[in-house]
Amino acid sequence: TDTAVAAAPVNPVSPEPPCPTIRVKCVCNGQLRRLGSLPRPLLLPELLVKVHQAFGRDCLFYRMPDAMCGIVPVLDQHDLDMVMRISDDHFGRNSLHLLLDPPAGGEAQPALPTATPVNFTQEELLGHGSFGAVYRCVDNDTGCVFSMKVVQLEPSDERGAPKVAAMEAKFQLLRNIKHESVVQYFGCRREPCRLCVFMEFMDGGSVRDFISESGPLREVLARKYTRMVLNGLRFLHGNSIVHCDIKCANILRDSAGSVKIADFSASRQLGNINQSRFPWSDKFANVFYTPPEVFRGAEFDSRADIWSLGATVVEFLTDDPPYHYLDNPASVMYRIVSDRVINFSLPESASQEAARFIADCFAAVEERPSAEELLLYPFCEPFCD
Repeated sequence: TDTAVAAAPVNPVSPEPPCPTIRVKCVCNGQLRRLGSLPRPLLLPELLVKVHQAFGRDCLFYRMPDAMCGIVPVLDQHDLDMVMRISDDHFGRNSLHLLLDPPAGGEAQPALPTATPVNFTQEELLGHGSFGAVYRCVDNDTGCVFSMKVVQLEPSDERGAPKVAAMEAKFQLLRNIKHESVVQYFGCRREPCRLCVFMEFMDGGSVRDFISESGPLREVLARKYTRMVLNGLRFLHGNSIVHCDIKCANILRDSAGSVKIADFSASRQLGNINQSRFPWSDKFANVFYTPPEVFRGAEFDSRADIWSLGATVVEFLTDDPPYHYLDNPASVMYRIVSDRVINFSLPESASQEAARFIADCFAAVEERPSAEELLLYPFCEPFCD
C-alpha cells in the first residue's frame, strides 16, 4: 500500500540548549560582527530582516565544520534548522556564526540547490545501500520520481548526535554537486527516528544487479561504463571529494544506457580525510575494493578511488573482484597488502588494453595514475563503444 508522506517537524536528536536565546554573529567584509541575541527557535524571515537592517545584506551562508569543510547557502527554514543543529552538536556553545559574503572566486561555488522534497509518496523498496534502505518515491506536487534512503536513528543516543549532524550536513552539501556522471542529491530531512536522504532515481538499478542477472559485461560495454565513471571521478577529485566506496553496487544505470556514481555515505573531503578512521576499514563487505595503503594505515588521497576502480573493472569483466575466492576478509587483506602484484585474471577475449588499464589502477600509490590520466588510455577511447 502506498504511503503518503507529508512534511513533519524536524526534531533535533540532541536536546535543546538550556538558554532560550542564541547569540548570532556575522562575518561581513572579513570582519566578525555581532548581530545580537535572538530567541529560539530562530526563524529565517525575522533573521533576514535583522541582517538586512544591520548590514544591508540579504544572503546567508554557513561554513560546515570538520570533514564537511565547505560553505553552503541558507536558503530556507530547513537549511537554517540544520545549521542550528550542526552548530549546537559540534560546538556545544550558544552562539551561531554566519557568513554574509559568498565564497571567493578561488573557492568552488556549487550550483543553486534543488528544493528538498516535502510532500511525496513512498513506494516500493529498491534495495539496501550503505547505512539504510532505499525506496522509490513520487513527488505529489510535481510528479517527479526520486529515490529516498532511510537511515534509522536512535533518538535517545546523544553521543551519536554529532555524527548524525555531520552526515546530514554532508548530504545537504552534496545536493549542490551536479555532474552528468554523478547521481544528483536533493538534500535530506531529519525526523525523530530517521534521516531521509533524497536523490536522483536511476531506473536501471546497479551494475552489480545487471551483472548478477546477465553475466559479466562485454568489453565494449565495460569500456563505456569505465569512461563514464572516470568522468565522474575526475569531477569529484577536482572538487577535493574522495568517494571511498567505488564498486559495481554503487554504480547505477538508467534506461538511456548511462551510468552514474552513487552512494556517498562513506565519502570524504581532502584536507580533512585523515581526521577519522577510513570508512573502508570498518566494512568487511568492501574489503575487496580497499587499496593497500589504507590497510597499512598510511595517508591517502584521490588515488585510493582509482585502486577501487581497478577492482571494479575486474568485476565488470569477470563477475567478481580480485581475491573473491578467499574464504575470509583477513585473507583478502593480507593478500592485498603483501602481494607485490595484485593477482587477477581476465577472460581470454579480454584485450591487452584492458589488462594494462587494470594493472595501472593497481600500481603503487606513488605510480598510480589519476582519473584525468586514465581517460587518455586506449581502454577509454570513445570509439570503442
